[in-house]
Amino acid sequence: MSQPASLLRRSRGAALLAATVFALTLHAQQAVTPPAPPAPPEEDKVIHLDRFTVTGSNIRRLDEEKTLPVTVINLEAMEVRDASQASDLLTSLPQVTGLPGNETATLGATARGDNATISLRGIPSSNTLVLLNGRRLPPHPISQSEAGVPTLSTNVNQLPSRGLDRIDVLRDGASSIYGTDAVAGVVNYRTRQSFRGTELQLRYGQTNHSDGQEYRATLTHGLDFAAGKGRAMFTLDYYSREAMFARDRDFSAEADNSYRAPAPWNVSTNTTFNLRSATTEYGNYLLGTITATDAYGTVTTFAGARPSGVPSTLAASSGIFFLAPNGSGGVQFLTATPSRAGVTHDYYWNNNAYRVIQPEAKRTNLYASAEYDLSSRLTLFGEMSYYRGNSLTIREPDGITQSTDGFIIVPSTNPYNPFGTRFWSTTGAPNTDGTPRLTGTPSAVSITN
Repeated sequence: MSQPASLLRRSRGAALLAATVFALTLHAQQAVTPPAPPAPPEEDKVIHLDRFTVTGSNIRRLDEEKTLPVTVINLEAMEVRDASQASDLLTSLPQVTGLPGNETATLGATARGDNATISLRGIPSSNTLVLLNGRRLPPHPISQSEAGVPTLSTNVNQLPSRGLDRIDVLRDGASSIYGTDAVAGVVNYRTRQSFRGTELQLRYGQTNHSDGQEYRATLTHGLDFAAGKGRAMFTLDYYSREAMFARDRDFSAEADNSYRAPAPWNVSTNTTFNLRSATTEYGNYLLGTITATDAYGTVTTFAGARPSGVPSTLAASSGIFFLAPNGSGGVQFLTATPSRAGVTHDYYWNNNAYRVIQPEAKRTNLYASAEYDLSSRLTLFGEMSYYRGNSLTIREPDGITQSTDGFIIVPSTNPYNPFGTRFWSTTGAPNTDGTPRLTGTPSAVSITN
């Protein structure tokens, strides 16, 4: 009875072993199944990159500039702006905060002739680098002071006005590449070497006040030579502009602007808006005596006092007197500082009657460039630039003050001294020619202002 049971257990074990082997075989067959064949590779695409120059680096490369902000004024934008000179075009950019050096300056220490320098982001113009085709331009030969710092900057009036491809303005510092003259940024003028043919541009304009007339003539010519291996271009430009005077504008004719101000500043005696100068054509003076001179005869001290016999209506006891208008076309003597109001208002000098808003200017620019391909990878180039500018500005006559110019003495023997020996005598005796004199002590006069 036990044998069939044993056979049954054996058959069950054989069946279980067979099932296990079958499962392992099936798993092995699934694990070694070969992968599908890969798709055939696509042909490599050829990408053509255009060569260009990146402003902000002195290395020509193909990778795109992604870190430094650059504003590009293209040819279309320049045509729309139609600026008469380089400074007018650049000041259209919000990053250009002004022209620290410009031809409208009239004072002796600030006048720089036909000069215009640009400032990026309010930093002195010496920290804005100006390039032409990626190369530096020489600075204007006269320095100036900006924010208390001496500066030597590029005159943008020498830049060409036509034949341009674009203007790149790097709005961030590039001192690590170019040096301290690029702390504020870089302005790079790029000429259009692809220009072919001849262009003549004529321009005329004037203000609605019929002054400040502008004349401009620009000739541009571009050509190929040497069977297309060479390219050349030149630009000849002539610019002329008439002066505009402050006296011809309502807003600038008068330096006393108190009448425009609200109360309590709307009176001429308030110097916040009354900017008339106390250095005046009438002047103020001091009677007295020279008390010391140096080894060269220059007066070093002068003692002021009213001489005996001279009435107090002509000079104060200290010797001070003023010449001032009397309201009827004549002049009066005053012993105290004249008032800025009333008949003595014009004692104070209106400098705006002499000054210009924009000076007269004449400018000639010549720019020429050429390129020649020595090989497919080597190009020979050359550039030539000529600039000549004349600027005529007009300002008031220079004032004289004792504090800056030293003592200016009119001696008592000078016939134009109203308190000299020509008009005064201690005894009242007449002159040798018989003309009468007043009784009083003659005195020298010091011109103090």
